[in-house]
Amino acid sequence: MRNAISLCIKKPEPRKQFWFFYRRLIDQRSTISDQRSTINDQRSTISDQRSTINDQRSTIIGAVRFAAVYKLLTMP
Repeated sequence: MRNAISLCIKKPEPRKQFWFFYRRLIDQRSTISDQRSTINDQRSTISDQRSTINDQRSTIIGAVRFAAVYKLLTMP
């Protein structure tokens, strides 16, 4: 009985197994590549946001300095 069952279950051919795993490997590599692209895009976004924050900080500091100098100049 055991031999009859084992004859019915076909083992996959090595060539088919190779191509199956090869396709999975290629899919995983493309997924990793996509994830790296996403991470790099997020890094760029963060860098842009930091630049924007620094620009706004400079603007605020300039405005405060201007207000202080203006107040000193207009004091009686």
